Amino acid sequence: MPVSKNKVDRNFQDIFRCGTDVSTHAPGKIEVLGNHTDYNEGFGLSTTAEFRTCFDLELYDYRKFEVIDKIKIPSDYVFVIVNSMVKHAFTESDYNLRKESCKRAVECIKKKYPQIKALRDVSPAILRNTKRLMDFTDYKRASHIVSENDLVLKGMEALKNSNIELFGSYLYLSHESSRKNFENSCPELDYLVELSKSIPGCVGARLSGRGFGGISIHLVKKKEADRYKIRIATTFKLQTNIEPKIIIL
Repeated sequence: MPVSKNKVDRNFQDIFRCGTDVSTHAPGKIEVLGNHTDYNEGFGLSTTAEFRTCFDLELYDYRKFEVIDKIKIPSDYVFVIVNSMVKHAFTESDYNLRKESCKRAVECIKKKYPQIKALRDVSPAILRNTKRLMDFTDYKRASHIVSENDLVLKGMEALKNSNIELFGSYLYLSHESSRKNFENSCPELDYLVELSKSIPGCVGARLSGRGFGGISIHLVKKKEADRYKIRIATTFKLQTNIEPKIIIL
């Protein structure tokens, strides 16, 4: 979660009992859509948060390792970042299991489509056509990655057409795929996303990052953001007895 430079300096003073000679910082990157996975070579849509200021959304190509497009979120919408306070239960073995599963899926797809190099190259239609060639778990893992790549590109197009509601629906689709196919969510994150649907102002929400805990990202009408923050925090605490940390970008 991004914090102010002044707070960082104060924390340093409290811990080390002296001031800093030089102070620097790096902006935080928040994943809005897509998965940065080294076996995917696909796309990601992310924003940079610096001292609680949200910048352009960047369309990143993980095969080329470069930003290939940028767009702004409409000025009357903001991101509300909700920290579930659930520590990431993700382990290296979990990551490797999904990585190997996706690699096996690619090898199966190559039997019918030898030109495929990575899941980045697989369309939803190609995946459907090769479903019977692979293990069901491998299919589910691959399905999530293929879907995410597709949603990133569709999401960028929706924003270019000023269709913020459609973009928000892609966030919900992404989370549902994380929950069912990639299985990297947790009950608290699922509850936050489901809760968002009942609070006025929110058009979409999903887990962000690797999941298994951590944060959810909510796209909310700016005029409703303060009330949204209070309502989601209050209801989440009543349900889970956890006090979430929330910032508005």
